[in-house]
Amino acid sequence: MILKEISKYWVAATKNFYQRVYFGFCIFLFCLFAHSSRVLGQEQPVWVSLDSCKQMAVVHNEKAKIAQFQLKKITAERESYLANFFPKISLQGLYLLTTASTDYHTRFDMYNTTIPDIVAGWSLPSRIYPYLERIYKEIGADIDLNLTYNHTFMAGVQVQQPLFWGGKIITAYRMARTGTDMAKLNIIRTRQEVVYQTEEAYWQLVKVTRLHQSALKYKEAVESVLKDAENAETIGMLASTDKLKAEVKRGEALLLIRQAENGMKLARMNLCMVTGQNLLTPLFPSDSVPETLPADLLEATPDVSKRIEYALLQKQLSLKKANISLMMSDYLPQIALMGGYYYLDGVWLNDEKLFQNGSFSAILSLSIPITNWGEGARKIQSAKADFLMTEAENKEKIELMSLEIVQMQHVLDEAIFKVENARLAVKQAAENERMIHDRYDLGFETMSTLIEAQTWLHKATSELIESQIAMKLAESNLRRKTGY
Repeated sequence: MILKEISKYWVAATKNFYQRVYFGFCIFLFCLFAHSSRVLGQEQPVWVSLDSCKQMAVVHNEKAKIAQFQLKKITAERESYLANFFPKISLQGLYLLTTASTDYHTRFDMYNTTIPDIVAGWSLPSRIYPYLERIYKEIGADIDLNLTYNHTFMAGVQVQQPLFWGGKIITAYRMARTGTDMAKLNIIRTRQEVVYQTEEAYWQLVKVTRLHQSALKYKEAVESVLKDAENAETIGMLASTDKLKAEVKRGEALLLIRQAENGMKLARMNLCMVTGQNLLTPLFPSDSVPETLPADLLEATPDVSKRIEYALLQKQLSLKKANISLMMSDYLPQIALMGGYYYLDGVWLNDEKLFQNGSFSAILSLSIPITNWGEGARKIQSAKADFLMTEAENKEKIELMSLEIVQMQHVLDEAIFKVENARLAVKQAAENERMIHDRYDLGFETMSTLIEAQTWLHKATSELIESQIAMKLAESNLRRKTGY
């Protein structure tokens, strides 16, 4: 449809030879540019080893990043608890803007009355007595007082320092430090999980790649037999049923190739996701499955003390034990010291400023809980019960971890056994295929027998590949569980 429209435009829009040449040259350049862009846009294969994939996964994997952020969060919380050991310093200020005032008026005997008698019952501070003396001497017996507070301000520095808080500050800091240790252990555990996921993805890609290669060899062998069948059928020396069997086997080989290609795409995308790469990055494995059998791991004694989970359980138990002390601290005496320096400016008496100086003050606070009607005792009992419950759960989890190690050893033992049997099966199938092929060339075996021998060789090879990958994953999982 597009070519038809272009041809119409070619005839309708171009009236002379030069216009047609120019238009054709533009189309040629456009096609060349599009083809070049497609070729250049294809990324080159990236060959990666298992170690390089592990490094990329640890750096770029999202789970590892989350564990790092969690460590930063808990470290900041621990440092915030550390600040409780130091005094808290704060600035305080007050400014009063008001139209309120207080007026006083009195008349007294100037010969028999003193200033304290005058102000008795007025609730005035004694420091205004000198002002009253001066007013009394100036104006005689009648005294009018006006007390205003507008534009009065106060500023000061206050320091608070807890001396003893029932052990809560020290206990909270120790719990925060234990939480930091658990966050570090969690980073190691997350890294181990990421590394194991990377190994799974990498060996899965190796498996489907080798299955793809095996399927290609199987297809070549079947096509070789099919070619002989076509030649024999041409001269009338072969029945059509034998050729039909060869074509069926070729169809099976093509299906195996298609399945392996789709598996390679999915496995490659999975490896890209685990390592933090673009999902379309063409990763190709450069490592092969080692031929050595890890029989030494089968003889290792199960030891859970090297596992990260064991250390995390111990830290969790420490937190539960510290929680008992934290509960007890709420019901112990608390001592705190508070001091400060304050400057007061303002309060006018008949336009005379009464306050314009600073002062220092200190307060020692003591709080002793007497009774809370059993609330504290019950909370402490609850914390102790929680500690004992966690301790019992940890014992059960440790036993399960030991059982898990033994189970992983059995899985590895079975995987090694399958690899040994698969190797023997491949050796026998290869020898059988070779003997039948030689007899077929001499005319002593039928084509159907040769095709069956090639099919059994391919199946044995596929089983060997899958058993080797399963053995490698079982080995990696056992090393992760035992801490080796």
